[in-house]
Amino acid sequence: MALPNNHSPPWPPRYTAVAARVFGYRVRPTILYAPQMQGRGAAVNLFVYVLRSDSGFAPNPFGGLCTLATCKPAVRRTARRGDWVAGLGAARRVGAGRLVYAMRIAEVLPLSQYCADSRFAIKQPSVEAPWWRRLGDNIYFIDEPGQWRQRRGRHGPKQMPRDLSGRNALVGDEFYYFGRDAPELPDRLRHIIKQGPGHRRVRDSTTVEAFVSWLRQTFATGVTGEPWERRIREGA
Repeated sequence: MALPNNHSPPWPPRYTAVAARVFGYRVRPTILYAPQMQGRGAAVNLFVYVLRSDSGFAPNPFGGLCTLATCKPAVRRTARRGDWVAGLGAARRVGAGRLVYAMRIAEVLPLSQYCADSRFAIKQPSVEAPWWRRLGDNIYFIDEPGQWRQRRGRHGPKQMPRDLSGRNALVGDEFYYFGRDAPELPDRLRHIIKQGPGHRRVRDSTTVEAFVSWLRQTFATGVTGEPWERRIREGA
């Protein structure tokens, strides 16, 4: 079986470790960066927000990389390589104060580059593909006349202006996606909890380092839970 993109198997990364043991697939190692450094010594930020919806679309943690290419336009315009993004649960869904996902930003790509990069072809939604492929966030592209177009996906024309206003797609190679199995933040980190719309930008290096250390010392990287809105059905 041919492997797409950096030898990542063509299924959600939650199955990667098992496949590596059973089938001998090579798994690309995660590169860890010191949380206090970014670019030329700039401080690392942590962007925290509440996910009103957790379907596996935004963020999209499948295909070996976690991406945020729709929703949260202010975060996508502002975050830089080396920053962290954390999505918390909503009270009426997975629960307030629970961590649905976190990722370290390895790349900040203009949407025009994201849609044209062959590495992210696997994130183009396909209605005839397995369920996780239907949730692809690579839904925008530029046609020959130079106009933005939208593939059939989770967002429609109504969301297009807001999505495009974010300008960039954020790509994370070190990420933790828990979905419906979202753990509670420990007491020492509960002050970062964001409530309501918008996002919180945490600049305190001690807090950012504590958050990253908690993740790395406690959890495995990749996908360890299904999206909250995932519906188990035969053939999905």
